[in-house]
Amino acid sequence: MDYSFDVIAKRFVSFARKVSEEETVWADWHNRVFGVDGEFGKKFETVEKRKKFLNSSYHLEIDQISRKMKNGQSILDYTIPTKGF
Repeated sequence: MDYSFDVIAKRFVSFARKVSEEETVWADWHNRVFGVDGEFGKKFETVEKRKKFLNSSYHLEIDQISRKMKNGQSILDYTIPTKGF
């Protein structure tokens, strides 16, 4: 069955939210959601699908979940070095 982008994106957000309730450590949440065998890669198999997700409003929901897991920091706060550059 071929689901629409919105159905897939909503299911992904729902999965990420559920995992955030199960995991207390951001890294564990991130690995299950975005890691090598994470749900993101399974739901959005191509670069085009991943770009579409990142350009949609759904990514904002994921960022909110991530910020909550990281005590308010955005993904940019902890992935881009700010010292020594």
